[in-house]
Parts: sequence; C-alpha cells; structure tokens
Amino acid sequence: ALLDRMNDVTASEILTLLPPWAGGEGCQELAAAQPLEASRVDTPSVAASCDRIPNLPLKIQSLLKDPKVLFQHALPGLDRFGACQSTSISEYARHTANFVRCGKIGLSDRIQGGGTTFCVGKPSGRLREVWHGRRVSQSAAQPPAPRHLASPEALVNLSASARKPLRVSKRDAECWFDQLKCPENLTVWFGRPPVSLKDLQTLGGLSLDEICNALIEGATLQDSMYPVSNVWPMGFSWSSYVGQEELLYLCEQAGLTEDMVIATDHPMPADHEVTFAAATDDTMIFSNGPPGTTLQYA
Repeated sequence: ALLDRMNDVTASEILTLLPPWAGGEGCQELAAAQPLEASRVDTPSVAASCDRIPNLPLKIQSLLKDPKVLFQHALPGLDRFGACQSTSISEYARHTANFVRCGKIGLSDRIQGGGTTFCVGKPSGRLREVWHGRRVSQSAAQPPAPRHLASPEALVNLSASARKPLRVSKRDAECWFDQLKCPENLTVWFGRPPVSLKDLQTLGGLSLDEICNALIEGATLQDSMYPVSNVWPMGFSWSSYVGQEELLYLCEQAGLTEDMVIATDHPMPADHEVTFAAATDDTMIFSNGPPGTTLQYA
C-alpha cells in the first residue's frame, strides 16, 4: 500500500513526506511556528556527544575546521538579527538554561553570525527547535549533497508479492542534530538572541558555576551573553550532510553496507533480502526474507 501511494503521489503530496522543518524556495510552509514552551522542547540528556569530523574526507575536515575558508564570503551584518520576543523572555531563559545543562549550547560575549530560533510541533505534542540559519548558510561554502539520501523516487523500485512480502523495520535517531558536535571554532557563527545572566539565574535556575563552565574558549562573563551552538544546528546548510554521513557510518557498523542502500545516487541492490534507506535521522530496513530479518539490523 505504501509503494502504491508513492507511485500515485502528486507533487504537493510529496511535501508531506518531508520533515516538518524542511523548506526552501518555492516550497510552502509545512508547519506553523508555535509559541516557545521550554518544558515541551525536545532536549537530550547529553548533547554534543558524537564528533563525526575525524571520519569525514580530509578535504571536508580542513574546510569545516577553518572558519576563514568556510565563511570566506560572509555577508555583512551576520551578527545582527531579531531579538527574543518580550512576551517569551521567561520561557527563552528557561529554554536556554535547559540547553546549557545538557551541553547543547555554550555562552559567549561575542559572535560572528547568528539567527533567531523558533519551534514547530511534533505529532507527540512535543516541540522541535529550529535555528533560523538562512543568512549564515548563504555565507558558507556550499556543502556536498548528502550521500545516499532516501527519497520516494528510490523506494518505488522495491517490490512485494504474496509469495515474498516486504517487511520493514524503522529506527529514528532521537534529537539527532543535538548529538552531533561541531568544531569549537565554528560555535561563534551559530549565535542566538542574547540572554541576561540575571534571567539565566533567576528564571533558568543556573548557578554561577554552571554559567562559567558554559563559557566557550576566550569568552568573558558579561551581564548579557549570546548562546552559541555546540552542535550542528538544525537550520544550517552543512548539518544535513554531517548528519547523513554519521547515519551511514552507524548503518555500516550494524552490517548495513553500501551495496545494500536504496538511493537515487546508487545502483539498486540486486538482492532484496536486506536493503535499507537512510534519511538524515531515520533508517528504514527492508527485507523480503524470513520474518525477523529486519529486526536483526534494527
């Protein structure tokens, strides 16, 4: 039924298969921003725990470790952007404190670039935070297209029958971008609206020691600080590439090798006993083999 629906899908319906934060030129808004409620925002227990950079191609490593090269065509005024709305200052302070505690963001007295943040709803009722990184992305070198990215177009080549049904297992990486550590010298390019120390303490409940421990290298304590991202932010042009590379690496470690992948940039596997599709933070494992085959890899 899924494959039949994909075969008959219209251009507008394809948009519903994209994540709710996706967008772009000519693409309708898929989800309206919702008011910030700190207690509803998905927050990992520990952020920035996975450093993918050492496993990337050397040329990419050099580029991502050198902001002078990555942002050599930076637009002027990247450090100026909208402030937090006055009606949500208290929630913003609590939200920022939550991210400081888990290590997702650090604090700096200066930034090179930044953007506002907004939240979109999830089916669970939780909120997903998105960083508005369009101008910073436009100033960065263009990233490679993510390798072997799953798409409906590739999945239509799968087949199933009564004799050989197709079974599927799916794994979703929780708070995926929040786990992907970015190079320390890039954090000042991923700034957010400033927040006062007083609000972080009185509203966010942070101690002075917690605040000092969150200072990035070279930052000094001021009455107002910029939160900066320690992870590849959802909303930056390179984040999808980094996330996809890490997901493919984890799939390989689980025995899902490149010859099994289903993607438009890769030949369709001849054997469908075990195949998989990877989409940044989602993995779908397919099999026309015996029951339980996909679960061995999931």
